[in-house]
Amino acid sequence: MNKLIVVVDDEPDIVKLITYHLKKEGFKVRGFMMVRLYLPLLRILFSIL
Repeated sequence: MNKLIVVVDDEPDIVKLITYHLKKEGFKVRGFMMVRLYLPLLRILFSIL
């Protein structure tokens, strides 16, 4: 699969758990524990679209 899923949560264990299962299913996954770390990626992704 060529889909990117971004997991953002303030609980590191939740991010790891969800990321692990999604990767196992073949998705590209990025996990973030703080929204401020996710925002630069979001800006890059939307500039590409």
